[in-house]
Amino acid sequence: MKNKSFYVIAVAAVMLFLSSCDKEESIQSTETSQSITLKNGMIVFNTIDDFEKTIESLMKNQSNLDQWEKNFNGFTSMRTAYDNLSEDDMQKIASNKSSHQFIDILKISDDQEPEALMNIDDEILATLVNENGLLQIGNDVYKFRYDMLYKVAYKDLDKLANIDRYSKADLKSNTIETFEVSHNYFVTDLSENFKADRTCDRRYWKKDRKRLKGEQWTTNIGSLYSGAGARTKHQKKTLGIWWRNKTQRLRLRLNGNYTQVFQGIPQPPIAVNEDSGWATDDGREAYTFDFCVNVNCSFQINSLTSTHECTCDDGNYESCTIVF
Repeated sequence: MKNKSFYVIAVAAVMLFLSSCDKEESIQSTETSQSITLKNGMIVFNTIDDFEKTIESLMKNQSNLDQWEKNFNGFTSMRTAYDNLSEDDMQKIASNKSSHQFIDILKISDDQEPEALMNIDDEILATLVNENGLLQIGNDVYKFRYDMLYKVAYKDLDKLANIDRYSKADLKSNTIETFEVSHNYFVTDLSENFKADRTCDRRYWKKDRKRLKGEQWTTNIGSLYSGAGARTKHQKKTLGIWWRNKTQRLRLRLNGNYTQVFQGIPQPPIAVNEDSGWATDDGREAYTFDFCVNVNCSFQINSLTSTHECTCDDGNYESCTIVF
């Protein structure tokens, strides 16, 4: 009888424990669903804090971006839309010499080596923004373009459809706020009239029409977001434009430090040491090492060595290194 009573108590304790766990999971799930929702194909964050916490969470496991996105049925991020561009899309853009049809996803750089650049450098942020460049935080909706960030109240969302036709005066009269966006892949020293790229590449295949490319980047998107990171990319040149192109394996290694400039004051250097390991390639291997949200903040890459490696299409090993 004593043993039977003990058994009943033990079972009850286990059931209570499991019930407690289920309750905790339910609470966590409810909190997540309450702070992040999907509306008309757009991710909606209740507050700027929810937005920031989500980026912080995704930074801890940056290889899980696809899995996170799949939690929102019917949602396609800018990152996924960019990755899903077909060979036909590339041919169409290159032959028409215009990317306007895909302006919410990318921009063709206007330098001597034209490249299809995703509108957002940070893979994490590009996972939160939808294929139309839209994201909602509180009652405000943001539209991300390569050179500009637009902001409207949710009730005025339809006005964003006309931004390409609006003059500056039109934007202002329609209560659409604008903020400049910067993308930096180089370092400059104005005192010495010096500029150096934070990029490297290795070219191969027919007339060097494929390449491994490495980049170190910093970006400022108005006062909403600032970030810094690096990436290894594999690309193919189609009709004179470099595009993302899958290959066998890529790897990104980082070692060095950077500085966060907060409210105009440089903070102590922060070390970064990261190795992605060899990954089955989806066209790039990227790592964001810091960000700021809704504050006066920027980043400077001080002394950073990044090694970019590839087991490329021809089966050969290629690498390039950026040293600063």
